[in-house]
Amino acid sequence: MKKLCLKPVLLATLASAACFAQSSSGGGSIQGTVKDATGAVLAKSKLPILHIETGRSADTIANNDGFFSTPR
Repeated sequence: MKKLCLKPVLLATLASAACFAQSSSGGGSIQGTVKDATGAVLAKSKLPILHIETGRSADTIANNDGFFSTPR
């Protein structure tokens, strides 16, 4: 079985597929689907999220369909 380096793939997927919406209260949400280089979903993937300006971090986990969403 061929091993894939998933970190760059996850970052590229998050950058291209995730939606970021910032509200006037300073909150926001991120959602998307985690996929590998072949387009297959990555179920139950753990996703670290970092707000670069504030340094605030959080983790979320994709569901069985590879979908993830952070709370507002």
